[in-house]
Amino acid sequence: MGVDPTDGRITLYDIVDPDALDSLFRPQYDGTPRAGGRVSFVVDDYRVTIDGGREVVIEPPTNGPAASTGHRSTPTRTDRR
Repeated sequence: MGVDPTDGRITLYDIVDPDALDSLFRPQYDGTPRAGGRVSFVVDDYRVTIDGGREVVIEPPTNGPAASTGHRSTPTRTDRR
């Protein structure tokens, strides 16, 4: 069960400044690329993880029957490029 990132009441642009995210992952002052990096936050009970500035993973809430059985829904991945 995936989550359609375009089918919701809230968009990430309502919560996070895209320019601020870009600044977290831009090359270092000497021009060398950053090695890795990840930022994660919760929006409307969904965990959003941005990995290396290129991939966005949205995981549905884990409270409810799926959480008690240890089963996890498949996260939705989108490419920011």
